[in-house]
Amino acid sequence: MQCPQASPWDASIVLMKGTTDLLTLLRKLKIHWPYRCQNFLCPEGPGYVEWSSRQKKYQAAVGPCQLCDVLHVLCPDCGSCIAVHDFHEGKPFKCPGCPCIYRAGRHEVNEPWVEGRDELDVLLITAAYKDKLRRISLAKAESIITGTKWQDFEVPTHHFVDSGLMEWISEGDFHCLTESGIEDYEKFIRDAEDVLQ
Repeated sequence: MQCPQASPWDASIVLMKGTTDLLTLLRKLKIHWPYRCQNFLCPEGPGYVEWSSRQKKYQAAVGPCQLCDVLHVLCPDCGSCIAVHDFHEGKPFKCPGCPCIYRAGRHEVNEPWVEGRDELDVLLITAAYKDKLRRISLAKAESIITGTKWQDFEVPTHHFVDSGLMEWISEGDFHCLTESGIEDYEKFIRDAEDVLQ
């Protein structure tokens, strides 16, 4: 049996997930993000989003559309560009492409801001909150970490302790949610809404 001859117009397409490392590399190369506005009501056709600079390596970018002024968030984990309409500003919402959760808005001087919880934050805080004692064992934490991009980091949970969301108890055998961690789950993660894209 003979294979059919490919025409010169045939193309092989391979789908690829953009990792944070790849997005970071692109950002270092100073490539402009040509994302179009995701607001379907944008006048005069979709405008371009004017991204503000990120302050931390894995922080999401945020910026308004140059035409309609609707805020947008660029997820560093999956590359999703999410429109944040006036009625969503200040409220937590889920990224449509990954488990990250964000909240975005504007300061008094109309300067955009964004805060987020990445996949590991969401998974570990949720697992600890669902436990009656509001804690998670080191073994359970490690099994969750192995399924995320943080598996190659030396101490992927240290930022929980540094930020005051969790603390070590029983000589380091458990991560226990602090009052701040419980409040973070109840006011940020649990109440995150799905956003329409």
